[in-house]
Amino acid sequence: MDLITQGLLGATVGYAVSGKSLGAKKSLIYGALFGLLPDMDMFVSYISINPLAEAIHHRGITHSLFFAPAFAAFIALIAKFACKKDFKAWFKLAFWAIVTHPILDLFTTYGTQLLMPFSNNRFSLNAVPVIDFTYSIPLIISIFVIALCKNESVSRIINYIILFITSCYLIMGIAQYDKAMERVQADAQAHNWCGRTEVFTGIFSIFNRRAVVYEGDNVHVAHFNNLNDAPIQWTTFKQDKLDITSKDIEFFKWFSKGHILVQKHEDGYLLRDVRFGIFPHPMDGLWGIEI
Repeated sequence: MDLITQGLLGATVGYAVSGKSLGAKKSLIYGALFGLLPDMDMFVSYISINPLAEAIHHRGITHSLFFAPAFAAFIALIAKFACKKDFKAWFKLAFWAIVTHPILDLFTTYGTQLLMPFSNNRFSLNAVPVIDFTYSIPLIISIFVIALCKNESVSRIINYIILFITSCYLIMGIAQYDKAMERVQADAQAHNWCGRTEVFTGIFSIFNRRAVVYEGDNVHVAHFNNLNDAPIQWTTFKQDKLDITSKDIEFFKWFSKGHILVQKHEDGYLLRDVRFGIFPHPMDGLWGIEI
């Protein structure tokens, strides 16, 4: 998810696992910093001449489930030998703040390489959007309670409750994905469309959805809300044949998990990542390459 939310999650998780041993201030601040750490891979784009650098490296090795224990052990060793601090407390803080970052990203559409370096498969559950205030605001409330409440027992209980509620919200996002998929498949069948069907997250809410149906030379795209039973309004795009191949094309196919619209023009091809789009312009997406 977005950087701010990852920092908020790191802070609240850090307090949950290390608030007693390290205190509220340290567990919140360092939890937030460790929670942000995996997204430092985005800065590769600033030092690389490759225009695809961010897409190549973001949610890669720093988002692997194997990164969290290794880096947490490194941090804890520094804390123990350089600063004479408790190894176990700092390992717990760093590990949980870091590992919950890629787990949260897993629930989005972008794709997270959880098993790097053993696999470059991009895992995604299409459950929640990258920015969702319904998820983020409760975490802010928890931090304010921790900072202002003088009763530590009350602060811990409220923090646990909010982490439980936000976790349930993620599960609810999976249920909304299943509901949206059933709805889209039924609508595609009613149109006699036979082909690959997928549902992605929309913006700001687990109820907003983006659907894509591949049918022959056509790609049908729609935005809808799961709380609205109105008929799905589809926009259809022609899928042109891609007659060339290159490393960039193969990379983009991998990055988009094959969800590509190919549009041929006079100077070559435009490849769009159809997983993302901005309502009401279904193909004004975030990623694409020109060949």
